[in-house]
Amino acid sequence: MTNIALSRTERARRRCDVDDLVVIAAVLGVPPATLLLPFASSSGTDREGR
Repeated sequence: MTNIALSRTERARRRCDVDDLVVIAAVLGVPPATLLLPFASSSGTDREGR
């Protein structure tokens, strides 16, 4: 994935396909499913306060 493609994906100007998700997860060293789950804060709530 090029820097331009990543930037466009981050700004929602380009769709993030499964293959993109796999590449991003590999670079971050996490399973792809981790990128699809709500982010849990250290207090145990997600970003939406649940």
